[in-house]
Amino acid sequence: MSMKITPEHYAHLLDALRRRMTTITPEQLRTYFEHLAHDPQVADPHKRLRWDLLWSSGLTAWVCDTLYPYLNDDHIDTALRRAIMELTAVASEENDELFGGPDSFDN
Repeated sequence: MSMKITPEHYAHLLDALRRRMTTITPEQLRTYFEHLAHDPQVADPHKRLRWDLLWSSGLTAWVCDTLYPYLNDDHIDTALRRAIMELTAVASEENDELFGGPDSFDN
């Protein structure tokens, strides 16, 4: 499946997420995910976790200025899913539970 994000922009996104994820332990991710999963205001905790990682990576202005002119939220979420899978060694059942597994690439 091809993504609409350019390879250059995907590499930038991946690098920022990689740096951010080095500052978070798996236990911290699990605890935060459990918080999201029990929050009645959060409809999709997997998606919320992916986007919270994006925003906490310091890319807000870059996403707004660079990605939104040619991508929508679905396109960006697809790139986030792919990046998270790359960064978490792809095939962990626990990572699938946290971030949404490969089946979520239907978009």
